[in-house]
Amino acid sequence: MAIILLKNVYEYTGSQQYEQYTDYFYNYTKWEFDTATRQTVTVTVPITISDPSNAENYSRPTGEMFYWECLQGTTTRRDYYHNGNGGFTYQDTPNSTSCNYTPAPLTLLVQSKTNPTSATSSDGAATLLASGGAAAYEYRLLPSGPWVGSPVFAALSQGAYSFQVRDSLGALASAQVTLAAPVPPVYGCTDRAATNYNPEANTDDGTCDYPVPMTATLPAPLTVVGNPVEAVLVSGPMGTPAAKATAEITLGEMADGSALTVNGVSLTFSLEPEAGQFYNGSTLAQALADEETITLRYAISQPSFNQVRLEALRTGSGLTPEVSASPGITWVITPGQDGLRSQAYGDWGCYVEVWACSGMFGGEVDKEGAVLLERQEKLRQPGNSYRFDLAPVLSRNLRHALFTESDRMQAYFVRYGETYTPDGQRLRRRVPVSESSVLWTMEGALPLYTLNQVTAPRLLTATPGRLRTPLHGLAYAEALYVLSGGGTVIVGGKYTAFDGTYTEEESIVQEVPGGVCRIPLQPVYTRAFALDGVKKLAVLTLTVTIQAGSASSTLGVYTLFFQKQAENMRCVVFANSMGAYDTFWMEGLPETKAKRSTEVFSRGLPAVRTSSSRSLVTRSVTLERQQVLHTGVLDRETFEWLASEMAGSPDVFLFNPITSQFSAVNISDFDLREDVAEEEYSISLAVEPGLPINTLTN
Repeated sequence: MAIILLKNVYEYTGSQQYEQYTDYFYNYTKWEFDTATRQTVTVTVPITISDPSNAENYSRPTGEMFYWECLQGTTTRRDYYHNGNGGFTYQDTPNSTSCNYTPAPLTLLVQSKTNPTSATSSDGAATLLASGGAAAYEYRLLPSGPWVGSPVFAALSQGAYSFQVRDSLGALASAQVTLAAPVPPVYGCTDRAATNYNPEANTDDGTCDYPVPMTATLPAPLTVVGNPVEAVLVSGPMGTPAAKATAEITLGEMADGSALTVNGVSLTFSLEPEAGQFYNGSTLAQALADEETITLRYAISQPSFNQVRLEALRTGSGLTPEVSASPGITWVITPGQDGLRSQAYGDWGCYVEVWACSGMFGGEVDKEGAVLLERQEKLRQPGNSYRFDLAPVLSRNLRHALFTESDRMQAYFVRYGETYTPDGQRLRRRVPVSESSVLWTMEGALPLYTLNQVTAPRLLTATPGRLRTPLHGLAYAEALYVLSGGGTVIVGGKYTAFDGTYTEEESIVQEVPGGVCRIPLQPVYTRAFALDGVKKLAVLTLTVTIQAGSASSTLGVYTLFFQKQAENMRCVVFANSMGAYDTFWMEGLPETKAKRSTEVFSRGLPAVRTSSSRSLVTRSVTLERQQVLHTGVLDRETFEWLASEMAGSPDVFLFNPITSQFSAVNISDFDLREDVAEEEYSISLAVEPGLPINTLTN
């Protein structure tokens, strides 16, 4: 606590004369500032003095600061000033260094700039903006310009400039600016990604040509063996030459501490550059040239006073520079071109690889540990379009089992890319471009399935109209596949007889979760078999709907045709070239034919044939019954399909709809009859019992 005198006044009130001295009487008033209460205290007391010269009035000058303090808990300083009348005023100064305030770092930026109008004029300008530190600021042009109070510098010509600012505490900061005069326009393609890029052009004229990137049309997420499974690649045009990678680094308005990293080599900005530091374009080029990891890969040049250019010593994408930098430093990277489409390379083309994955459908499938099933490669095709059929390799690894009702599924993915032979080499090089996500394929019978691009919800199955389905599902447990977010799938059947009457029933009601779900059609065929015994069915129409809450939508309508069966109708089931099974109804009658026995006889007993007993032995001749099947009149498409698929089938069965049993048979005679003029075609075949049937598995 302290008392500070601000003012005092002596007011004369009288005197008294004595023999040897005189007393003088005054009212003494004083104004004092109490530092504890921050208030002025006024006191008036009568006093007696013997010497009037001692009654001298006193007052601090008006506006004089007599006391200051830091406001509690802040960095604000409060200064107290005398008002001339014994009172006071005060002024607060926020962020005062007297109250332990640490000012923000002093920074300097170029707020705006004006480029000179020509390369020889000096009418450019730069305006600076300082912040932080402690005001007021002074500015100068480095390296030796005078300190001035204005942040505006005029009469500047083309070039790079550095400025410095100083605050009231002596702190310093700097900034750089580059002024460039306009250059005459050079028209051309300025896009480095274009095939006709012109490095000399500074004004784009819209003439850029771009290479066509490789595009891929890959199989649907779920496909079925038995149908074509295609991957189509369309590559870019031939003729794009190999190219070297480049990087052009431009130094702009940098602040202290600006950093530049090239391929892991870090450099910093400094007004007095040392090793690993730079100040302008020439010092940056020298700093890069001092790094062996840079000079072993790139040629270094300086196109202009504030630019540095790196050019790879060899062509190819592997030497494309990696650059990062602080604000104020810009760069343009031109990737290297491997020249895969160069005319200098021979046997150029594309390839696909099929990789099998392990995992369960609906669960997580990891590509790690995948096994390469097959690689297909094609040389250059017209239009640079390459079509690959993946069905054969998928069929070999996912074969159908005739006597099982479950569907086997296989996860796989497709990797694709470009392939070529470097000039003068015999090594075949393949460069991957991309790969698909995990795809699924499943076994399919009677090529019943045609899966399109998957969207939800939808039915993933379509039925070719030419096929005939046996009345009982044992030929194959056909199914519909539904992709949805979940709900109730309802399959309604309309069973139409040959006499035109029909029966409509709700055949299948199945709750399905989200994803792809299998709806077996066994109940449909079982019901059809029961009705056929009474009404003789001709057509089965299936309407598939899905209900999710109160919403209902029709996913598809399917029609299955049944031939009118007589006692002589036979259902032939045979393996097709895709590893699946087809069915066809044919008219069949038992016939007899002569057949010579494989044994020889001598006087009614089997004998051992020798060269000396040729005249003594005979062969027995018997009449044997065989099945001769006729298709009836066919259209040309069905005729050619049956001729190509059934004739070479390794597995042929006769299906008995009464007993629901299969009988293995061998085709002993295959007769094609065609009348092109009348457009009538038919096939007859003779079958005989084959090997006993065993359950087929993979």
